[in-house]
Amino acid sequence: DIRHMGALRTAMPFVFVAFAVAGSALAGVPLFSGFVSKEVIAAQLVGMAWIEPVRWLWVIVFFATSFLTVL
Repeated sequence: DIRHMGALRTAMPFVFVAFAVAGSALAGVPLFSGFVSKEVIAAQLVGMAWIEPVRWLWVIVFFATSFLTVL
């Protein structure tokens, strides 16, 4: 029953912290591993797009998927 779901922080505090850290890394929050990898990928894509303008489509797709990951 979905009404009985919730209260993860009070029932299992270690799992709550682990979930928050993993979610932050997945979302690309600064100082987490996901941020570093996304930053490097974005820098490479933008660098290549300046050389070949058709690649701006990949930059747009990358940032759109990064945004959707956060959601």
